[in-house]
Amino acid sequence: MVSDQISSGLTQHEWCEQNNVNIHNFRYWKRRLISETKQLQTADQTETKWAIITSSESDVDENNIKSTLCIHIEKTVVDVNPGFDPESLSTVLAVLMKHV
Repeated sequence: MVSDQISSGLTQHEWCEQNNVNIHNFRYWKRRLISETKQLQTADQTETKWAIITSSESDVDENNIKSTLCIHIEKTVVDVNPGFDPESLSTVLAVLMKHV
């Protein structure tokens, strides 16, 4: 009903009159639905999301063995080599997790 009212282009009062709906009930349910929708959106944003992280030995340096960190987020793989910038990695992961 709320979607129908909004798409009609009519005011709430006009729409309720034309559809024999009590304006007070309509406004109550519209507020309640909007509030619940906002709560669900907030819950989705705070939901824990997981990534698979593995470590594999790769190129051998004359001093030691370098290891590469592989982060798998759904179909995306991020290879993190020694000497990476933690702030940049954090930014990349934050962007990727928003799109999961």
